[in-house]
Amino acid sequence: MPAGASDEQILMLADVLPTGYEVGVLNGKVQPGDTVAVVGTGPVGLSAITGAKMYSPAHIVAIDLADARLEAAKGFGADVTVNNSREDAVAYVKGLTGSLGVDVAIEEVGVLESFELCTQLVRPGSHAANIGVHGKPATLYLESLWIRDLTITTGLVDTYSTPTLLRLVSSRQVDAERFISRHFELGQMYRGVRRLRPGFRDRCAEGRPHLLRRVVGPAADDGDACARGRAHDRTSAGLLPGEPRHAHPLHCVVGCTAGEAMWTAPIEAVIALTA
Repeated sequence: MPAGASDEQILMLADVLPTGYEVGVLNGKVQPGDTVAVVGTGPVGLSAITGAKMYSPAHIVAIDLADARLEAAKGFGADVTVNNSREDAVAYVKGLTGSLGVDVAIEEVGVLESFELCTQLVRPGSHAANIGVHGKPATLYLESLWIRDLTITTGLVDTYSTPTLLRLVSSRQVDAERFISRHFELGQMYRGVRRLRPGFRDRCAEGRPHLLRRVVGPAADDGDACARGRAHDRTSAGLLPGEPRHAHPLHCVVGCTAGEAMWTAPIEAVIALTA
């Protein structure tokens, strides 16, 4: 790894930064002075904003349904934000661009509404770069698009830009660490996953149970009690979505009590579960 690049920065080059940069910015052919719209401002959308900023666009318009994400987009370089749950994104962009539309629209969500929005935001001779992974069909309205000379690109990242991004990160031209909002120890892995779920809270309030906690005992332990002393059996109950089933370790799902922090018991078999 190049000198001057931290482990955290390198980690962001595994997928997040190259995806937004390659499939969004490079495929979209962002040029100086362009107006760029990024639809969806999750981590990959923020990567697209970061990459687009390097090409000195006139405007970067971030569009999302969540105010918190839009606020983050401002910190990454978006100078205009639109919450399209409250505002008409197409009308806003038309007003910003003299009724022309954007030069590049980058789709990061992977749903038909966001893709169709991108095709409504663009001006004649523009690019729509699709990053999102779509699980359902989206309509291509050729009756209105055929005359716009629109180029639509899709793709899966292949990391050909990684050497360039490594140089940019190590020379401090790109701050990859800003994508990281919180650190967890390896033993707190599941707490980190839980934080991604709506309604997560670190502690119970007034003794009311909220989210269940799984206490995992050592994989090599053949005992019949978990770290909290509760009886259980050796099953794979309570696995998070996508986890492989495993004969060990021992699982016990318990509720929180008043003031008790979640995940206080050690999780000693994270590697076994994720191998």
